[in-house]
Amino acid sequence: MEIEMVNVKYNWLKYLAHQNLKILKATQAKWRRMWRNISLNGRRAATAPPTFERKW
Repeated sequence: MEIEMVNVKYNWLKYLAHQNLKILKATQAKWRRMWRNISLNGRRAATAPPTFERKW
């Protein structure tokens, strides 16, 4: 009986760890996408004003 309980606990922990890993990977991908967008926007913003001034 005790051994079975340990097994159940172990499987539950494994399952939880797996879920957390999935969530972590998803959030990491989301953050990476967000950072790429931010850096792209930053670059775009950095290059925008000179061209704007040059036009005038």
